[in-house]
Amino acid sequence: MQETEKIWMNGELVDWADAKVHVGVHGLHYGSGVFEGVRCYATGLRIRTSVGPGAADLLVRGDGDRLIHILTNLLSNALKFSPRGGVVEVSLARQGHVARLTVRDHGAGIPEEFRSRVFSKFAQADSTDSRKYGGTGLGLAISKEIVDRHGGRLSFDSGVGEGSSF
Repeated sequence: MQETEKIWMNGELVDWADAKVHVGVHGLHYGSGVFEGVRCYATGLRIRTSVGPGAADLLVRGDGDRLIHILTNLLSNALKFSPRGGVVEVSLARQGHVARLTVRDHGAGIPEEFRSRVFSKFAQADSTDSRKYGGTGLGLAISKEIVDRHGGRLSFDSGVGEGSSF
C-alpha cells in the first residue's frame, strides 16, 4: 500500500507536498467558535474547561484556519481522554518571540510503549475493535505537520495515571 500525503481537512483535500501556510496575525479568544464548540462537547461529557489568564490576549502569527485546527484537535483529544467531572486546562503564554499553547488533561496518560508513535498517522494506543475511544488516529499527526510548517514544535509530557500535556 502506498502512503499518501493527501488528507481531508476542514472540508478540503490537502496535499501536504503542495500545501501553503497562509500567514496572518490572529487572536485566539475564549468566545470564539473553537472554544464554543469545544465547550458544548465538554458539557456533554461533564468536563469543565479552564482557560488561563492571557490565553485570550495573545496574538499569534500563522494560518488562522490551521491554528484553529490544531487547537480543536488538542482540545477534543484532551476531552475525549478525560474522566467525567474532570478539568481540561488551556494556557497560552509568550516565551520571547514564541507563543506556547498548552492543553492539559487529567486522564489516564499515554502508555510508555505508545509514546514513540503518538504523532504517527493512524496511531492509537488502543487499536482494537472494542476500544473505548473513537477516532482515526490522524489528529495529532495532522497537528504536528501543521505546527512543523509554521516553524514550531509540538511535544507532550505524560505520566500514566497523571494525564497529558501537549
